[in-house]
Order: sequence, then structure tokens, then C-alpha cells
Amino acid sequence: MVRTEGVLGRGRFLDDDDAGLRARLRTTSRAVLPSSRALVGALLLAISGVATFAAWQGATGDAGEPYVVAGRALRPGETVTASDVRLVALDLPAAVAGQAFPDVDAVVGRSTFGPVGEGELLQTAQLGEVGESTSPVEVAFSLPRDRLLDGRLRPGDRVDVFASDDEATTQIVSRAQVVALDEGAGGSFTTDAEIVVTLGLADAADRSPLIHAVRRAEVTFTRSPSASAREEGD
Repeated sequence: MVRTEGVLGRGRFLDDDDAGLRARLRTTSRAVLPSSRALVGALLLAISGVATFAAWQGATGDAGEPYVVAGRALRPGETVTASDVRLVALDLPAAVAGQAFPDVDAVVGRSTFGPVGEGELLQTAQLGEVGESTSPVEVAFSLPRDRLLDGRLRPGDRVDVFASDDEATTQIVSRAQVVALDEGAGGSFTTDAEIVVTLGLADAADRSPLIHAVRRAEVTFTRSPSASAREEGD
């Protein structure tokens, strides 16, 4: 005899003569498989989803305006030539597009501040102005965030450095290049947070007055006017 659990109730036994009931029990224990119609339906849904995704890619892949990207990997300090770059149609957010270059001629003759990967979008913070050296003497020190334009500086920016004491405020360095900024592992955004800034100096003679000012006075950065703005002012 066979004892059943759950189907006929606990404690019920089957005799050898209950063949029909035994067969039904075996039938109910089999796994239920999807029908061929269900499998075909699922396959059609999957194909439809892939086609929709492919259509979306095709619709968005060629959208946008042409912008300059690196045609090859560029090393720090390299002067960009027309053969080093190419135009690619991109759909960029307005903030990013404002820092990019829509014309190859706009980047030719500029030097790179740091490495640029092949296919990478070129932006103003990555390139110096035509004729400017991007391999200056470097000096690093820390300053409170509020004296670094509230932390809004970016590598590649040009800054004028001023030193203030009890007597006066004096400009120490003109158009120094911001090479790097480090807010530390905590990434603090409080006003009095110390930020380590690395400046590139075109003239090595600027090192001594800058270091002295950092040690003896309060140093403040201001953003330098662009070369075009200086020429208009002259």
C-alpha cells in the first residue's frame, strides 16, 4: 500500500486495487510546461523589444551638432594639429556644448594640459591658448575654499594671485595656470575647507614671492580675464 500526504488527507492508505487514483496522483506530480503557442508569443515579444531598441539607437545615434574630438591619444604638452582631431556629431547638454569646440581651427595650435584619450571630446579646460606654454614650473599649497572662488575653479583655468596683509593687497602672480585641485578624501564643501591647489607658473622667478605670500599673508585667487578680453581692454 501507498500512504498519501496532502491529496487524500494524512493517514489515508491506497490499496493495490486503486490503480485509477494512483495514476491521477502521478499525473498531478508532473511539472507543467508552457505550450508551443506561449513560447512563440514570448519570442515575438523579445524580437519586438530588440527592434524597438535598435530603432531608438538609430534615431539618436546621428543626432546633434559636430564637435571636435581627439583622433588619437594626445600627451600632456602636445600642440594640437588638424590631423590630430576630427569632427563628430554629438547631442550635448548646453553646459557641455559651451565648453566644446565646433570647429577644428579653434583647437589647432593649442597645447594640452593633460593626457587626452582617442575619441575624447576636447574642451576649453583641457587646452591652453595658442602660443601659451603648458609645461610651466609648478607650486602646490592649500588655501581655504572661499579664497579659491568658492571652489569653482577647474584645471586649466587662469588666475591672478593676490596677497593681503595689514598694510595692503598686492598682486603677486598674473595668469597662473590651475594644474590640479584636491579637496581631500572627504570631499568637504564647507566654506572654510582647505583645498590643495597646484599652480603652473610661466616664470620661475614668481616662485619665491608666491611661496612667501602663502606663508606670511592671506592669499586670494581671482579669475584672470581671457586673452581676447585683455586685447579689447588695450
